[in-house]
Amino acid sequence: MKLHKILVALILLSIFNTPPAKAQFLTENMITDSSFRVEYLLGRQSVGKVDDSIPLWGNFTYAGSTTGRPLPNPVQSLNISFITSQLVLDGLLEMTPVPEFSGRLRANVSVAGSWKEITLGNGPTKTDVVRDANGNSIYNPPMPFFGPFSADVSPSFWSWEAAGQYNLSYEGGYRFALVGGYRYEYQSYLSSSGSGQPGYLGAYFKSSIPFIGLQTTMVSPTWKARCEVLGSAFMKKNLSVGARDNFNFMNIDGSMTNGGFIELQVEGNIPVSQNAWLGAYSQFSYEGLKGEVNGTSVDGNGNPPYFTAPYAFDSSKFFWFLGLNCNVQF
Repeated sequence: MKLHKILVALILLSIFNTPPAKAQFLTENMITDSSFRVEYLLGRQSVGKVDDSIPLWGNFTYAGSTTGRPLPNPVQSLNISFITSQLVLDGLLEMTPVPEFSGRLRANVSVAGSWKEITLGNGPTKTDVVRDANGNSIYNPPMPFFGPFSADVSPSFWSWEAAGQYNLSYEGGYRFALVGGYRYEYQSYLSSSGSGQPGYLGAYFKSSIPFIGLQTTMVSPTWKARCEVLGSAFMKKNLSVGARDNFNFMNIDGSMTNGGFIELQVEGNIPVSQNAWLGAYSQFSYEGLKGEVNGTSVDGNGNPPYFTAPYAFDSSKFFWFLGLNCNVQF
């Protein structure tokens, strides 16, 4: 099932199953609601493609002789996977000038982090020898290279978001709202240079995400909770990944637009003063995209030494934030 169909189904299910407002009073004259969070991010981001059925290139000419056989595609098998953990600072400011409408700004940034695992595999999976018209071998495709990557890699993450919401129900301790907005995310994984390491890696992911969603907020004298579901079928991710070791080089670069993301946010707080709460926050995000990007790889014994061509790649991302929340209204 398509991601946008799942999101629409969730919206309709929530609307038709909205319980009646009851019990406690949810403040309607609230002007500003702010949150500051210290979070721990556990994440996995991957770009991959494994397809032995990729058509081979056209006839290859070497030293004036046309082989009559195609040249193997230099990037037939690719798998890059990053598993990281990072400490993140997160801030949110929400303003409600009238009970029916609210607007918010949010930004977060990683302040410390480490990579746990990086798996990088690349290279032709076909090993046919290309021969000239006289039957002499002129091209021996290299076997897949870039196994477990060895380098000191530092991750980085930051994002910002602007959103508005229409509050459908705003009474009796319960608020139900429709949410829409835009988010920009940036992630990078960069290895140190000039340290004599056997490998180098530079990976950059930039996502533009227009989203819609649903929010439920509940307040009582002794606790406050919020649950939010967001999704997008129109996001765009720009990526640039380059890696090299002592003998090999690989790079992919381009944009992916076919797919989307879905996210769940949950927080719960207890009061510590008249306008302040402390509690916990959790956020889980999933992103899945496909797109055609350019891939460049070492050819091995061929001529020229590098080839660039478009390839259909897959990308996925799982991010889980878990942290403490400080909430202040004024």
